[in-house]
Amino acid sequence: MKKLIPSLNGLRALSIMMVISYHFLFFGYFNFSNNFLKSMSHFFFNGRLGVNIFLSLVVFLLQLYS
Repeated sequence: MKKLIPSLNGLRALSIMMVISYHFLFFGYFNFSNNFLKSMSHFFFNGRLGVNIFLSLVVFLLQLYS
């Protein structure tokens, strides 16, 4: 059995958070008044990037472990 790569799990979790936060921000569930949260929302607002990262990791991990 091959070893797991924990850093890829973290990157996968980050990409999932990007997609989920995109959906929350797109539908207006959050109204940020803090400057730090506003800047982080701009980073996470790119949901397409999160989807691309997630799918790339899934394909890479499937090829690695099969």
